[in-house]
Amino acid sequence: MFKTFAVGPWTVRCDAAATRAVYAAISKRSPEECGCSGCRNWLAVAHRVHSPEFLALCGRLGIAPKKEAEVYECGPADSGHCFGAWWHFVGSVEAGPRWNGQICKESVLMPYGAVSLLIHEDDGLVPDTFGDQKTVQLEIFAELPWVLEEESDA
Repeated sequence: MFKTFAVGPWTVRCDAAATRAVYAAISKRSPEECGCSGCRNWLAVAHRVHSPEFLALCGRLGIAPKKEAEVYECGPADSGHCFGAWWHFVGSVEAGPRWNGQICKESVLMPYGAVSLLIHEDDGLVPDTFGDQKTVQLEIFAELPWVLEEESDA
């Protein structure tokens, strides 16, 4: 059943039950499958992005926060390393700022707990378990510590 609600400047329409069913069929996290140093570091520190606000949002959308579709390291930042990650949910963006697909997303990023958030329909790497359902991408950016003894291979 679809519900419509606001997430910051966006109005999204979401079927959380359908999204939960999709995530139940996903067995491994994207960073577990990859295994690069950035993904291994993410696995060690990702709990830091799971603020109560972010977890509540994932719950409303039906997203399993520990089943990322993609994780990537952007490089060193002021307080560690910059990471990006994204998930998908069944639904659509009804209103709000639109991302034009450019590398620079800052103009549409929204602070949200410990992360910056972007919601858009330009989905990438949508898991096959979503089938032909229309999806929206929930993307975050966060500065996280580098905790591995080895250096980044990015």
